[in-house]
Amino acid sequence: MTPNPRSNPYVGPRAFETGETLYGREVETERLFNLLLAERIVLFYSPSGAGKTSLLQAALIPRLQAEGYRVSPALRANEPLPEGVAGNRYVYSVLRSLEEARPPEARRDPAALAALTLDDYLTQREAETDPAEEPTGEVLLFDQFEETLTVNPTDLDDKTAFFAQVGAALRARHRWALFALREDYLAALEPYFRVIPTRGKAAFRLDLLGETAAREALQAPARVAGVRFADDAAQRLVDD
Repeated sequence: MTPNPRSNPYVGPRAFETGETLYGREVETERLFNLLLAERIVLFYSPSGAGKTSLLQAALIPRLQAEGYRVSPALRANEPLPEGVAGNRYVYSVLRSLEEARPPEARRDPAALAALTLDDYLTQREAETDPAEEPTGEVLLFDQFEETLTVNPTDLDDKTAFFAQVGAALRARHRWALFALREDYLAALEPYFRVIPTRGKAAFRLDLLGETAAREALQAPARVAGVRFADDAAQRLVDD
């Protein structure tokens, strides 16, 4: 059997990554981009499986970078502290995510990282930036943010301290933030957001793909790969 010379244009069940093209979400990307620029701090929520991470990585990050913003990698708050290291696990996890953007040889060891606050870390990084390369602003993208509530439901003091640090860091007006989470955790998050500037008043809901957008997501990758995906076949998949 002769192998197919074409590569598969579909990414499968994983999230889209920066550098890949996300189809069918152009309108939502532009609306979210404009809301973030206008409001500075945005809650981005959706039903499970709607594609928040894909939209962030493949669409919003390139859009922000094109406007001169320095954009964090997807920040996660789910990593535990290493054995023997003291600190706040949520802060440490976020700082570990930020360190991924640094060269391996420049990354701090776990103990040094855990001793920093989020504001300290960001301030130090900004001081290291060449003035000629000063970005338009700093955008922090917190992904799967419901993990702050779920990884250990009983450590309320650490959660409270973490949100206080996030709030303190975001008082600087040159910093933007987007918090992506599943919509069924919005209510549980509200008490913690009282220490965040704007208290999460700006929010954007991502719906599941509509019919037209779903057909575009099915047919466009094939079309770019030089293959015709028939309209009736695409419609059958959408209907299913």
